[in-house]
Amino acid sequence: MKTKRLFSVLILSCLLPLAASAWQDPETKVNYSSYYNEDYAYVTASPDVTGDITILSKVVLDGKELTVTYITSGAFSGCTKLESVVIPSTVTEIRSNAFDGCTGLEKVVLSEGLVSILYGAFRNCTNLMSIDIPSSVTKINGDQSYGGAFEGCTGIATATLSEGITTIGHRTFYGCTGLKSIVIPSTVATFGESIFSDCTALREVTVSEGVSRLGSRMFWGCTALRTLNLPSTLSVINDHAFSGCYRLKNIVIPKEVTRIEDGAFSSCSGLTSVDMLSASVTKIHDGAFYGCKKLTSVVIPKGVTNIGPYAFESCEALETVSLPSSLNTIGYEAFRYCKAITTIKSYSIDPFSVSNAFESSIYSNATVYVPTDYKEDYEDTPGWDKFQNIVESDEIEPDPEDVVQRNGMAWGDVNDDGTVDVADISTIISIMAAKARRQEVED
Repeated sequence: MKTKRLFSVLILSCLLPLAASAWQDPETKVNYSSYYNEDYAYVTASPDVTGDITILSKVVLDGKELTVTYITSGAFSGCTKLESVVIPSTVTEIRSNAFDGCTGLEKVVLSEGLVSILYGAFRNCTNLMSIDIPSSVTKINGDQSYGGAFEGCTGIATATLSEGITTIGHRTFYGCTGLKSIVIPSTVATFGESIFSDCTALREVTVSEGVSRLGSRMFWGCTALRTLNLPSTLSVINDHAFSGCYRLKNIVIPKEVTRIEDGAFSSCSGLTSVDMLSASVTKIHDGAFYGCKKLTSVVIPKGVTNIGPYAFESCEALETVSLPSSLNTIGYEAFRYCKAITTIKSYSIDPFSVSNAFESSIYSNATVYVPTDYKEDYEDTPGWDKFQNIVESDEIEPDPEDVVQRNGMAWGDVNDDGTVDVADISTIISIMAAKARRQEVED
């Protein structure tokens, strides 16, 4: 029986980690620990710290000098009388919730050598006034359930993110209501969700060249945002990225952008102009510009094939809409409650159904301008057939390639008179000249 009990104790001891040695700095009340089989130390739970502290880079435990390499989860959580902390270069990781709720913390010095900051590390440090992230940091983690690294730090007015960081996680600066401006480094490749959501004092955002996409809900509810500088390298504007930024007035979509995703600029009620003409956009997703109540005109660039449902719903001041020849789908109620529309310019020579795309009240008031010789096509197409004023216009010039494709032959009967003759050549020359003039204007 004794042998069996001894055997059980031996097995249990093998499954448990080796006992740790520990030491408390008598001056700062910071606790340091290390497992016997490790050659490094870490900062562990230190609930009694107050005032100003400096984390030691090396400590002696059981007669052995060890390097301090990380601050464990929750180490200083709730230390409301902690006022400042200096973290040495030997510390490579600050773990989750390490300083969570340190409401008296005013200053944090992060040294070069730090690599990662985990979720909730400084959450709700409401008295922290600024933070400088060193260039050695590559990752700031975040968690949708447990919070972002600096979430709720309402006193932060300035935050510096250095080149070298590659990942900014969920909710990193969520609700930092004192933050006034931010520059996103070029090295960031991965964004979590809601990184700067509800930063209600954020006035200026610069996204550096090299960044190719933005995170979902990245600047949701940043109601003070007035200046937005986007890089030419940007290819995707993620869903609800700028939703509710109602002080934004003008947006220029960069050349490489191919997708404007769901709700990207929804409820930007102060937006008066959107320039997409140089962009490579192929789709404007659902509700992308929903509720942009001051937008008066929109020119959809050639290349866009799809406008999603509700894309421009409730753009109450919208008067003029220009639709490219490349477009083949306008989603359900894309222009619902756009009752001020008086002019629609459609460049397609192969009109498609737009049933339920437009507000029914504009059918009698709006004028639809279409390419010459294609009025009947529009009048025979569901949705377009409801408009009472469809007008052919020489200014709505069809693309030559569209004309050729529609006629089903390469440079054949392009004037659709049943024969291939000199008249077709004249038509081709005329169309190509018009295209050249349009290209000169665009250039």
